[in-house]
Amino acid sequence: MELVAAHSAGDSTGETRLESKRASFVLQQWAVSYAYSSYYVQGIADLDAAARSLVESRVASVAYVADGSAFWLKDGKLRTEKADLQWREHEAHAHIKLPDDIEGLAADGLARALLHRFSEKRVHSPLRGPHDEYLRAVLEPVLLGFDEGRLLLLPMVKLYKSGVFIITFDVDTAESDIGVAEFVTKYGNLFERWCDEAWVPHAIARIGATTVLHEGGETRTDRKTNLGLVMIHRAAADAMAETVEIGDQRFTMFPVHRPLGDFLDTLLPKNSGSPPGLVGEENARIAA
Repeated sequence: MELVAAHSAGDSTGETRLESKRASFVLQQWAVSYAYSSYYVQGIADLDAAARSLVESRVASVAYVADGSAFWLKDGKLRTEKADLQWREHEAHAHIKLPDDIEGLAADGLARALLHRFSEKRVHSPLRGPHDEYLRAVLEPVLLGFDEGRLLLLPMVKLYKSGVFIITFDVDTAESDIGVAEFVTKYGNLFERWCDEAWVPHAIARIGATTVLHEGGETRTDRKTNLGLVMIHRAAADAMAETVEIGDQRFTMFPVHRPLGDFLDTLLPKNSGSPPGLVGEENARIAA
């Protein structure tokens, strides 16, 4: 708020009054991240194994175990190498050296993970403790579609050995010189907006189908039904996947805004038999 001194010309006393004038602030540089936290009841016994699994399943482009190794795929093969963060205590800068054959999103993600690690060492302690037993996994982007355009989110998972995990979504946009009110509406309160379209990484959509296995499954029939649903959802994730260009990179993404019925209408009539555990009208009811 800016206060402006104004002199009233018609006032013989020459009294000065103060008028308030709202300043129009413009943001030139900014960053927004959304964080969500939860936990596994049991901890993670082997962080290296968890990092390897996340990368091999293509859920993560790169995974970095704190003060340890980085894992990524190169030509479809798993690569691992110790990530190098050179820093001396009390220094305000550090040197980051990435493996020679890491590139693209994996390289960018590993650089971000190492920057986070450097900040932790500066803020917390250069000595390793239980709070440093974690891995960071960088996922492929998420894309949201609005009337005015698309918005890119960069997700990252921080998984502690204790089982606690934090999922963050960093807003990535080239927009600058934005007013405060517009910034709050578009980005600060993004969680209050409804998007028209949404794309998530193909691997997330595919592996997410297995979540139905945690629902029911108490009887043999329930388990067969779950297996049938998993097969349908995985087939849908593969068939409905789209190639989306983001910058100079191409990603295989799943359009969440498209109804599953678009795929089922073409799949089910062509099958001579029903998916395991789903028969006749029951099949249509559950699929719907």
